[in-house]
Amino acid sequence: MRVRKDDRFPTERQSSPSGAEISYSVASDCRLCGEGGCQSNPAPTWLGVPFAVGQSETVVDLSPSRGAQLCWKATVRSPNFSCQPEIFNVDVGYEVSLVP
Repeated sequence: MRVRKDDRFPTERQSSPSGAEISYSVASDCRLCGEGGCQSNPAPTWLGVPFAVGQSETVVDLSPSRGAQLCWKATVRSPNFSCQPEIFNVDVGYEVSLVP
């Protein structure tokens, strides 16, 4: 799966917000399907999305995962409430590729 992000850390108040971070996670089991149909999974198996420093795009191998629906989440943390990191756009999609 390919994930692209557009996020920023505000620099107006301080040059590098100490302790501020944004982390992204994906799960492929957001719906569970059985003989009686499908239902939302209250506890999906979240996998962290690793972005290299300075990179805004990455590919995550979900081939070992099982599930019937993809979902994603972002977690924003900052010790300074008035200087929060911002998420402008997230693009999550499946990509067919060979796994090395």
